[in-house]
Amino acid sequence: MLQQPISKLLNSARSVVLAGCGSGYDVFGAVPLLFELALQGRQVHLASLSHADLPSLPGAAAFPGCANLYKIGVGAATTDTFCPEAWLSRWVEEKLGRRIPVWCMKPDGVQPLRRAWSQLLTHCEADCVILVDGGLDCVLRGDEVSIGSPDEDVSILAAISGIDSVRKFIAGLGLGAGLGFGVHHADILQRIAELTRERGFLGGTVLNGNNTAGTLYREALQFAFDHQPGLPRSHIHEAILRSLEGDFGAEYTKGWVSPLLSIYWFFDLMAVARTNVLLPCVDGTQTFEEVGACIQRARAGMNLRHSGTIPP
Repeated sequence: MLQQPISKLLNSARSVVLAGCGSGYDVFGAVPLLFELALQGRQVHLASLSHADLPSLPGAAAFPGCANLYKIGVGAATTDTFCPEAWLSRWVEEKLGRRIPVWCMKPDGVQPLRRAWSQLLTHCEADCVILVDGGLDCVLRGDEVSIGSPDEDVSILAAISGIDSVRKFIAGLGLGAGLGFGVHHADILQRIAELTRERGFLGGTVLNGNNTAGTLYREALQFAFDHQPGLPRSHIHEAILRSLEGDFGAEYTKGWVSPLLSIYWFFDLMAVARTNVLLPCVDGTQTFEEVGACIQRARAGMNLRHSGTIPP
């Protein structure tokens, strides 16, 4: 019982890319997984969609032959530029003694993202990808009444699902943090039930603020927050931190703070992709603007569903 399905599936992984499913702070949800996988002797790499001006960051290195893939390391960590990924790389080096850059891409159409991801996975000799999503909205089917801000999640999910060379998983953290964007508990829980029937739900584990993995997660976030004063923070990760402190309710953040926030839910990425009704609509896109337009057109012709009235 203590061994979840995801544990067995990762046993043979040698080189793992942990990637934020959205941009910016999403990749910080990978910190506990980075710690655990590195402890097991696996090669671990980090990747993220990024809203930073990547070419202008100090020390940023463009990947040869790929216009939208940059290696972002400790030199890019400056207090006046929003780039949490750079501060994560710096924290990993200072705290864990490992030099791990974050491979960053700008949000883009599915086709260029897939090309960039294919090159990155080859470069890393990766045999496994884990997308880490804050809020779990990436597992939604796409025809719910409210799906938050899906453009980034849908584009990266579509891009990676079209690559056959690696095994692909999703780790979702922060159930309830998306309430401020209209992502309801009932919608996520219904999807977990559907993915269970599809054999795509691979178990879960709880992030504990008192163990090493939870402590490192908190320290990494606080390190980035402290070094980027006045710049945007992640309300999702702030809510998860509140959960680790034992807070409860809606008065703390834009979401709903509860013990559900600190649970990792693991999924087979391909099961999520097969049952997502938006992926076929965006697969041929060449720009990020096309992704949003395709999603809007597709949803305009759908009968949207609401899964229930579980509070809140």
